[in-house]
Amino acid sequence: MAEETEGRIAALHVYPIKGCRAVSPPRVRLLATGLEHDREWMVVDEGGNLITQREVPRLATVEVGLDPGGLRLAAAGHGDLVVPHGSGTPLAVRVWRSHVQGQTTTDAADAFFTALCERPVRLVRFDPAVRRTCDSDFTAEGHTFFADGYPVLLANTASLHRLNGVIAEAGQTPVPMTRFRPNIVVDGIAADLEDRAGRARLGDVVDMDLVKPCDRCEVTTIDQETGTRRPKEPLASLAKIRMAPGGGKVLFGQNGVPRLGDGAAADLGLGDAVRFLDVDG
Repeated sequence: MAEETEGRIAALHVYPIKGCRAVSPPRVRLLATGLEHDREWMVVDEGGNLITQREVPRLATVEVGLDPGGLRLAAAGHGDLVVPHGSGTPLAVRVWRSHVQGQTTTDAADAFFTALCERPVRLVRFDPAVRRTCDSDFTAEGHTFFADGYPVLLANTASLHRLNGVIAEAGQTPVPMTRFRPNIVVDGIAADLEDRAGRARLGDVVDMDLVKPCDRCEVTTIDQETGTRRPKEPLASLAKIRMAPGGGKVLFGQNGVPRLGDGAAADLGLGDAVRFLDVDG
């Protein structure tokens, strides 16, 4: 019996501010850089270095909204705020090993996140005039905004169910998909099929190269509703079933690079077909 290689989009998640909560609309525009507005903003320290949930788990509690006139922020104990769209002053920033140019936003946004993080920080926006390329060892064309490394993270509900079975066997509480902060969630396919495919055809409108499994870190141990750490899981169980070759890193989800030229876009919606191509085995 032939393996089922077609699934459906079960969820779409845009994370306007890196490390903060998602916006999960029924339809999105996919650009060469990823879902529109995904990781377009981030919080940096006084030296321009990325601040993540590793240092400040409370970032997970910041609610974000996208309006035509600005970015809406809200967090318990910190009120709410609108950050108007618009160009700011150029500012050199760093995402891991990647040095890139951002733009300042507003003093009010900086004060909001400084209070939340309990240290001097700034909210910056990606400068659209620059291009941040992905690792050339895995893609020749990919570029993105402030994502860790690639434009899109795709995850599979069956792979999560498999992982949660291992977690339950260990006597621990299963984890939701939110722990992995994916952009596109697919259901209707077998567990780990995404790891054996070379491409995914999204909604019959665009192909996306699946270039690299996603290394997972301690952010997956942070409850995305409360911003509190829940030690060990899912990392301990992932280490039993999904280790990188040679060990050392656990994996969940696939990094994707859309086959879209600069300025091009594709519309995606819940329920759209996702066909996995170039499947090994």
